[in-house]
Parts: sequence; structure tokens; C-alpha cells
Amino acid sequence: MPPGVYGHFTVNGSSGFVLGVEGSTEPTVYGLQQLTLNGTSTLEVVGPVIIRLAQPLTLNGSINSAGDPLDVRIEVANGGVTLNGATTLRGSVIAPNGTVTVNSSSTLQAEYVRADRLVVNGTGLVTTGLDPDENE
Repeated sequence: MPPGVYGHFTVNGSSGFVLGVEGSTEPTVYGLQQLTLNGTSTLEVVGPVIIRLAQPLTLNGSINSAGDPLDVRIEVANGGVTLNGATTLRGSVIAPNGTVTVNSSSTLQAEYVRADRLVVNGTGLVTTGLDPDENE
């Protein structure tokens, strides 16, 4: 999907799409009104990406980075981020006016999370910071 500004973006079933430019060192910026991933849908990131959302992000599918979780930054202007089911989000989150909620068996792996509130339910997992082995 080319960088740009889009409205509401919903991905259902087992479909998915790819963001970023492979091999790029500069972030590709996407502006979305809203993003929803349902079912086993995925958003694959192949280079540094910034996703700017006007509305909350709800994930019932996963966002994965082919490389480092540092390649993905989610910025939510109004609201927060919710991970449901067994979803995975590999990327940092900025939601200063919202709650980041990690439910069930979901996983958030990020360098950092900046939010008004962080809630982890059930067997949800949040890991932040870099892996010590990656700092060698």
C-alpha cells in the first residue's frame, strides 16, 4: 500500500496488506482515520513505518515487522489501542489521550508505550525495551 492519507481501513478474514519500503532507512508515513484488523488478518511491515490514526486502533489481527519492532510506530490522536484474542503488535505505541489494553493471549512487543493508561488482562503480555542481546 503506498504511503498517504486514507479514511477508514478494515481488513477481514485471513487477508492482509504490506506497509513500508523494503530496505528504507527513513520512515514511511501513513495517515488513517481508523484501522481495524479482524480474524486472522495481518499487517506486515517491511521497513520503518509511522501509522498516524485519528481514531482508536482495534486489533483482532496482528501487526508484524519483518525486522525490528522499532520499525513500527503507532500514533493515536484520539483514543487508545486494544489488542483482542491472540493478536500480536510488534511496534511502539503513542496514545497520550487513551488507554492501551492488551487482552487474553495478546502480545505487545515495543521499545516504548506512551499512553494515559495501560491495562493488561488475562494472559496478555507486554514487553518493552530492547532485547539485551541486541545491544551487543
